[in-house]
Amino acid sequence: MVQGESTLTDTFTVGRDAELMLPPPTVGSMSLKGVLRSELEPKLTEYVSRFRTNAIVRAQPLLRLSIQGEVAKAGIYAVPADAQLADALMAAGGTTQFAKANNVTIERNGKAFWKGSSFDTDLDALGLRDGDQIVVDSKRPGGSDTLRITALLVSIAGGLYGLSRAIH
Repeated sequence: MVQGESTLTDTFTVGRDAELMLPPPTVGSMSLKGVLRSELEPKLTEYVSRFRTNAIVRAQPLLRLSIQGEVAKAGIYAVPADAQLADALMAAGGTTQFAKANNVTIERNGKAFWKGSSFDTDLDALGLRDGDQIVVDSKRPGGSDTLRITALLVSIAGGLYGLSRAIH
């Protein structure tokens, strides 16, 4: 947000090459290569000040995270990078009554790299990046895949047996 500049007050995406494209009155893009999240606001203020005098800039880095499992509204959410794990779960409406609070997994490219229950842990401290997935495990009765498969096989066998008895 740049105070007094509606065209610079929005959520902007950083591209693959760490380039931040800003609309007029700025020109071109701003490179964020090597800029830490904690340095974003001062660097952005310095850049915008080249085009607008006495610019008051507020910047908050966001992470796009997939939040799945036992949450009210599973989906992809933009969460402040300095938020806590509990804040990310609240973005998805909080956990359900069936959530295993002591079993939260964070995955990157389909592989778990963190497992725990410390909801006051900062997302930044966990080293999260765009695209990471937070999964809240379930304690639903029959929530186990093995149990569901077994129940399915038993019901198929029972159905076939009942069908064979009805034909004779």
